[in-house]
Amino acid sequence: MHNMAPLLTKSIHSNAAELRERSTLLFLTFCCVGARSLFQQGQNIHDLAALLDFSLSRVVLGRTDRITLEQLESLQIYAHWMPLRANQSASRYNEVSVWNVIGLTIRWVKFMDLEGHLQTKFTGSLEDVRILRIMLNLVSLDYQTHLSTQLPTTIDPVPLVALARKFCSTASAETNDHKLLGLCELTLALKHATDLKYVNFFLDEWVAEWTNYPKAQLSMSEIPFTSMRWYRLSLNSAPLAGLCAGMPVPVSEERAVLVALKRSVEAALDMFGLFLETPGWEEPKVNHAFLSRFRCAIDSYWMTHAFAFILLCILYARGAVDETFFCRIPTQNQTTPPAPNSPLSNLLHLGLRIFDLDSTHPAAHIAALVHQVYDSLELLDDSKNYVEDVFPIPLDEGFDLNLFLARQCGDYT
Repeated sequence: MHNMAPLLTKSIHSNAAELRERSTLLFLTFCCVGARSLFQQGQNIHDLAALLDFSLSRVVLGRTDRITLEQLESLQIYAHWMPLRANQSASRYNEVSVWNVIGLTIRWVKFMDLEGHLQTKFTGSLEDVRILRIMLNLVSLDYQTHLSTQLPTTIDPVPLVALARKFCSTASAETNDHKLLGLCELTLALKHATDLKYVNFFLDEWVAEWTNYPKAQLSMSEIPFTSMRWYRLSLNSAPLAGLCAGMPVPVSEERAVLVALKRSVEAALDMFGLFLETPGWEEPKVNHAFLSRFRCAIDSYWMTHAFAFILLCILYARGAVDETFFCRIPTQNQTTPPAPNSPLSNLLHLGLRIFDLDSTHPAAHIAALVHQVYDSLELLDDSKNYVEDVFPIPLDEGFDLNLFLARQCGDYT
């Protein structure tokens, strides 16, 4: 059972033969996820994806008698690990496609009135718990996609958080249920998304509570903590748009921008710090076990880590961050690459190791972009007066690097 799929129920999703008999669609979805990590990918992988597409199309076009919980689970797993594109190793993943899949799932959830069922008829039965897990995971997907696309959210998390807290206080709750509760609680940070004082205070309080969470042993390198770091980075990096585009920061905004800059850099460092055996960037030692597990991460993790990598590169090139991660309001662009063995250089080389993927990996196209940006950073010199010359593609697309990265993944179809 993958630790990135907390919506699944071990008692009914662990036996392949029983799962295949109960839901061909969900079984196919699992097979497509597993096939992505095969060392030798052949035509059978794309045949599996085609069969899954056909099965999903029957559901989407209404050629089934009823909507089932297995179909809702399948769509959410599909959104986390999208199948590979035909004749390519690259994942179909992009944020707009995920938003469309989530939107379809939400429409079905509304049609089935699962929210109403939970509020009025929740008894703690296996089916009720499955519905709760589906809804909590869906809320997390809904809001995390909003962070990247700025498209509207649909589900109110407040009633679900209250119910999840109540359920997680019982002996029936599993470790994954606590993870889902943590994920759902994080969405409350978006209550005042533009008020970074509120956002950072909320996230600081959340971290303090969940670091010492007594009801389950949760790893700082897994959800919900990984999602918290993305919330922190995504929300705090928003005010840096002008700075990254080379615009001067108004004096009246310098303090707020500097706070956002520091918080963004801290979040990026925390994300990459998980790959180290011990903290510190002076002589980092890679945690190879964690790096190996990351190879099978959900698609969005590759996007968020690429975002963090590219953001650090742009901030350095703009002069907003130096090679020791000291943050400042920039007065001029950087004119030299980071010094070898400096903390920033060490972090970027770790990033290159993370994205050192062969051509068959689903995130190989994202890795190519990361390496391209790093190569551009190495070209910094006195003749490069404008960062646009060094990072032409990301800056041509604007600061919405999430959308830029999504476009690198190609169309959904």
